[in-house]
Amino acid sequence: MTPENIAIDKQFVLRQDVLVDQIGDECVVFDPTTKMVFTVNQTGAMIINKLRQPQLIATLVEYLASCSSASRDVILRDCEAFLAILLDKGLATCVE
Repeated sequence: MTPENIAIDKQFVLRQDVLVDQIGDECVVFDPTTKMVFTVNQTGAMIINKLRQPQLIATLVEYLASCSSASRDVILRDCEAFLAILLDKGLATCVE
């Protein structure tokens, strides 16, 4: 999935079985289905933690904007790109 295909009015959620742990400055994400391990930066960790409950992209953007000096347009593009990666790896799903 590409960021352009992500609908802003849909909710997304992290798969319930995905494990997330903070180790030092890194956030480690473990997919028990594929046994793959991923590391994400602080912003990625913030998004992943919010995605434990279904979230609209607009809600994620507002949350990140309250923690950052970046413009909402930049945050939106980054959120869409990160969410596209999570969806492609099967770590998150769209809530219907």
